Amino acid sequence: MRGRVKACFFPGRRKSREREGIIVTLSDWMESDPDFRRRERKGLGEIAKPGRYLGGEVNAVRKPGVRPALALCFPDIYEIGMSHLGLKILYEAVNAREGMVAERVFAPWFDEAARLRSAKEPLVSLETRRPLSSFDLIGFSLSYELSYPDLLEMLFLGGVPIRREQRGEEDPLVMAGGHCALHASVLEPFLDLVFLGEADEGIVEIMEVLRGFSGKTVSRRERCEALAQVEGVRIAGSNRPARRRIFYGFEESSEIRKPVVTGVAGVHDRFAVEIMRGCTRGCRFCQAGYITRPQRYRSPVRIEESATVGLKATGYDEVSLISLSACDHPEIREIARRLHDRLKGSGISISIPSTRVDAFDVELNKITATGRKTGITLAPEVGNERMDRIINKGTDPVKLEEAVRAAFREGWRRVKLYYLIGLPFEGNEDVADIGEQIRKMASLARRMKGFIQASVSVFCPKPWTPFQWCGMERPEVLKEKIRILRGRLPRRGPFRVAFHSIEESMVEAALARADEERALVLEEVWRRGATLQSWSERFSFSVWSEAFAKFGFSIEEEACRAFGFDETLPWEKNDIGLRKEFFLREWEKTIRAAREEDRYKTPDCSTGACSNCGLPCLGSHPVVLKPGSEGEEAVSKIVFLPSKKKECKGSGTAPENEYQTVGFFFEKKYPASMLGHLDMMRAFERAFRRAELPFLLSEGFNQRPRLRFALALPLGMESGGEYGEVDLAGPGSEDFSVRLNRVLPAGLRIRDAFVLKERRTVPVTGCRYRIHLPAGIAPEVLIRRLEEEPVAVHGKKTVNFVKVSPEKFRIERNALEMEIPVSWNGEGKTLSAGAFLRFLKEEFPGSDLERVEVVVALQKNSLNADKETGPPWRLEERCCGAFHAS
Repeated sequence: MRGRVKACFFPGRRKSREREGIIVTLSDWMESDPDFRRRERKGLGEIAKPGRYLGGEVNAVRKPGVRPALALCFPDIYEIGMSHLGLKILYEAVNAREGMVAERVFAPWFDEAARLRSAKEPLVSLETRRPLSSFDLIGFSLSYELSYPDLLEMLFLGGVPIRREQRGEEDPLVMAGGHCALHASVLEPFLDLVFLGEADEGIVEIMEVLRGFSGKTVSRRERCEALAQVEGVRIAGSNRPARRRIFYGFEESSEIRKPVVTGVAGVHDRFAVEIMRGCTRGCRFCQAGYITRPQRYRSPVRIEESATVGLKATGYDEVSLISLSACDHPEIREIARRLHDRLKGSGISISIPSTRVDAFDVELNKITATGRKTGITLAPEVGNERMDRIINKGTDPVKLEEAVRAAFREGWRRVKLYYLIGLPFEGNEDVADIGEQIRKMASLARRMKGFIQASVSVFCPKPWTPFQWCGMERPEVLKEKIRILRGRLPRRGPFRVAFHSIEESMVEAALARADEERALVLEEVWRRGATLQSWSERFSFSVWSEAFAKFGFSIEEEACRAFGFDETLPWEKNDIGLRKEFFLREWEKTIRAAREEDRYKTPDCSTGACSNCGLPCLGSHPVVLKPGSEGEEAVSKIVFLPSKKKECKGSGTAPENEYQTVGFFFEKKYPASMLGHLDMMRAFERAFRRAELPFLLSEGFNQRPRLRFALALPLGMESGGEYGEVDLAGPGSEDFSVRLNRVLPAGLRIRDAFVLKERRTVPVTGCRYRIHLPAGIAPEVLIRRLEEEPVAVHGKKTVNFVKVSPEKFRIERNALEMEIPVSWNGEGKTLSAGAFLRFLKEEFPGSDLERVEVVVALQKNSLNADKETGPPWRLEERCCGAFHAS
């Protein structure tokens, strides 16, 4: 089990080498190998969502050859990792400095991982395609225990030995940070270093230490020892203590300003502003609340400035106010009012994550609810006052009902509620009260035409909480509690209840509380191919159970065992700044609350008495709101131009000087060709915002830019002349192409643009294709086949037959260019590019298809009069700027 794992690498290539002071990596091979792009495009075309692996996004930083190089790794797929705020902060902090670089690497989906293995290609970064083994430092951000196997998978695919003792002097150092790093003892045999706490400043100090090694021969051990001098860094596997690092400069710091804009839509596809860090509410089950203390705030001026600058740099249509409990910010209403006034009329919405019931503010939600009111999320956690005292939450059932009633009354149609079962001292009657509470909320939703969506999770005891000595409840007990809860729910109604998997919670608890000895189990799980375990469709409880049993452990005992108060816990070698006595006092209060001997609640120390947790809070580091000195000036310089004019509801209803439609031809090449149609539309919408083009918004709740495209391309197909139209408010589109081309992502480029005086359905008449036939098949064979029989177009339930008669064709070597007419406006059947491609693959295996351009028919009098249009034909066909007589 401890033998050296053979690393995955490109055959015949060294992992990295120095040549005249410049590191030679995969990005260098691409320059010298003209077939690389073709091979990469072909490989990505065979997997799901190839856009995850492209890179080249807007605001991505590329510094080829710069050392030291940091690989920011997230052990989950692109959509999850790109939604992680911590990764964005570290990426911008490092890349803002000269002489150092940070690049992103995410876990591949199982199909891409299989492709990398079969092709013997390494896992590479998105920025420069640098193999993971070519970096100086690999930093993993750990946020969820079930992602631990993906850390091993990424190391292996990147050509890095998975165990610490197997790595040589040329291998990069492997470090882990994030919330889970404070208790990830089970991962330490695979790590060189552990970072404890907040790395906003620490990551730059680490890179400075590495930069000091440039040109020197420094052993692996010496590098680790030097990095361990940075506050928050501990050498993995050692008993040398390290204290959690706290970023006390949070209030004065600037938020990320130019985050990378995702190509494929992320889980949280929006611009996030961290308005507050830390939480002192003291919910006894919540690890995040304890390990992020003390509480720190940003001022409304600084928050407004960050949101304004960030939205301008990204083009997102939503800004999210991020913190553990955003409504606890003492000036949250002022923040919301400022952003609402700044963004009013721009189509950009403001969102606040789930809130505590006692902090719910209907007036605040009315301010932030611009456009469509989709839903509100509340977290009562428990169903009665007794359990609320046990967990120190502060939720009043009466206030919950008032909050839900107010939400429905003010126009929200959906309320989501979060609950926990399996908490310490919880009885069956407490679980039944959750069911009764959901029943009441569902009845209220029925009367007020709303909907309740409840999520019930299983309590997982986490380190660094007052419940850290508890064990998880036995599976049979939890199943009985779920049965009781279901029995109290109505049979039908406007509600839905989702239950989290008991098995997943058991694995999570077992890993969170595991020591280094259980690392063998984790390695065995990875060797059995159990990756991406945080995804329900990939989770395999049997693999975990068998792996634990192989080494003499029981997964149930590991998850459900209780620790003694005098035991040395696996995670206590880390120092988070909170006293053990503080957690013991909170546990004593829990016992008294369960016996109903004491109704005293531990107060929030940001507003009440100090809880004496051990951290400096209001003492040596005052938490005082400070205005941003440069904020007002920076905010006043930026104006959001998109507007929604009521008189512009349709064609011809607005004055000419206030409303115009611009038609444009654009090319979609690699890597943009690997983006789906919806992702491409989002890319254009954000580009319009970044270019400050005054586009009009649609009517209705969910307002979108009035943007239309002709004939969506299938994934992976390139085109030199696609067509789209957009409605703009006011004149001044002369520099339309120039402004857009400055901000469009790689692979998208405006070829030509012109103003239309009349808005109408996109008038496509045909498409020109370039067909590459396999060797040995003459183009004339395909032409005869199209003339003889119709092409079958397979729908979801039906098969249509379309007669294809190429009007024009040209044979060039073994490539065939042809123009195929397209029936538009519902007149007859159409042949999409995807259907044509499927036909070619079936009839002539090995064929490839590329769309050269879309042919558009435009009325002469619909074009701008000052645009050169050639001879006075009544109907014209326009392709990428060239007119052709019909």
